[in-house]
Amino acid sequence: SMPGLGTGVVGFEDVTGAEADDVELIDRVDRVRRSDLALRVGTALLLIGAFIGALAAGPIWITLFLAAIVIGAQGEFYAAVREVGFSPIAIVGLVGGATVLAGAWTGGPFAAAGFLGATVVATALWYAIVPRRYPLSNAGITIFGVAWVAVPMSFAIPLFRAPRAFQIVLALVLITAGTDVAAYFFGRSFGRSRMAPVLSPNKTWE
Repeated sequence: SMPGLGTGVVGFEDVTGAEADDVELIDRVDRVRRSDLALRVGTALLLIGAFIGALAAGPIWITLFLAAIVIGAQGEFYAAVREVGFSPIAIVGLVGGATVLAGAWTGGPFAAAGFLGATVVATALWYAIVPRRYPLSNAGITIFGVAWVAVPMSFAIPLFRAPRAFQIVLALVLITAGTDVAAYFFGRSFGRSRMAPVLSPNKTWE
């Protein structure tokens, strides 16, 4: 038994590179994974309910829902890169992400691109005023958080404001979620050929 393993996030095979021989340990890991699946399903149902409610309430509410997701995702990204030694200016990135979404709401994708440019300028000014180590790398990471998370999501906002937005957006989300769930269960049932054993041990070509 190894403390911290079998939590559903890190498994025995992720650490050792081999399957556990202990049948009791394998059974315990399987039970944890099943309970983890139940937690995932419950969380997904709550998010789906909130999403459909915001979508039905109108464009401004679903845009605010999207903004909360974007800010949360950016925060998670900045926290992750800090763990490997980078020092992004999270406040500049988070404000930049919010302004990109606001620009998409007021003026469409071109306005969002303008706010991304403003974020680049603001980041450069920040590092010019407050010297830090490795400014180019950390400035790039700060801007990348906006460009990777907020900019693609901003393209959803015109869909929220389109005629028949509820039907269009719901169809897109259901198709995406359906294929993702189907791939997950198909891979668990029939997956044999590992795609990237080191980076993602459970991902298979199937």
